[in-house]
Amino acid sequence: MQITSGFAAEQEARGPGGDRRADGEIFVRESPRARLYDLPSDTGLRPGPARPGAAKRGNTRPMAIRFLKSRTNIGVRDVPASIEFYRRALGFEVAVTMGEPPTFAMIGADGVGLGLGQSDHPAVTDFVCSYFNVDEVEALHQRCVAAGATIIAPLTRQPWGNYDFVIADPDGHQLAFGEAPEHPAH
Repeated sequence: MQITSGFAAEQEARGPGGDRRADGEIFVRESPRARLYDLPSDTGLRPGPARPGAAKRGNTRPMAIRFLKSRTNIGVRDVPASIEFYRRALGFEVAVTMGEPPTFAMIGADGVGLGLGQSDHPAVTDFVCSYFNVDEVEALHQRCVAAGATIIAPLTRQPWGNYDFVIADPDGHQLAFGEAPEHPAH
């Protein structure tokens, strides 16, 4: 059984405390106060997930929490050289630097990016440290090749549908870039 709440649920609910639809979903009316503070509605039930289907996936976050962005921070031996590499290979621009010459930089494009921190001994793993979903993965792959980036894994259609490739930066960090299919495999 799925419990759904929110504006759409309020519109569909019949009666003061919610209603059960023919498919078994329960719609719970909730006041703006309950939604704001994640308080139980007047039915005694807690408001459900903000997105339909989230209860089936086990979403237990309070409704007010939304993740907005993510940034991977990596250690590099030479921040200015890494800035130049990421500019050439990916088109990343500098958002901010600290120090002269820089010992830390935040770089990126289109709302995604990396933090580059000066380190004498960067912790480099033997697996991908960050995955970027992109449009036009083939064009990005060509750009990386033209920039002389080390291609760790060529463009590959994955069993789950993604079409991606992996590069290594000058310090050996592996980053993957891919396109997700319009209709992902289940």
